Amino acid sequence: MEEKIISDISVQGRNSQNTDSPNGGQNNLSALPGPALDTAELSQEALRLLRLNKIPIAQFFAHVLERSQGRRSEILNKPKTFEQLSEEGREPY
Repeated sequence: MEEKIISDISVQGRNSQNTDSPNGGQNNLSALPGPALDTAELSQEALRLLRLNKIPIAQFFAHVLERSQGRRSEILNKPKTFEQLSEEGREPY
């Protein structure tokens, strides 16, 4: 069950990427209109959902988000505001 949920999330993320875009599928996150994301709220909601579905946080970050333990800690425990993040730092959100 756990692997299916992780797999489904991973597939959804890959399917949402547009590889036909002029920049080769790379998202230009700084050009997104509207209000910035609330990274603290998103981090807490992600943590809640992972725990609710009994998905190991370390495995989710390693296999789905492809982030290290250090980045995991930063994203979940000390999230920066969306404006403070570089384009690479915005990708997990």
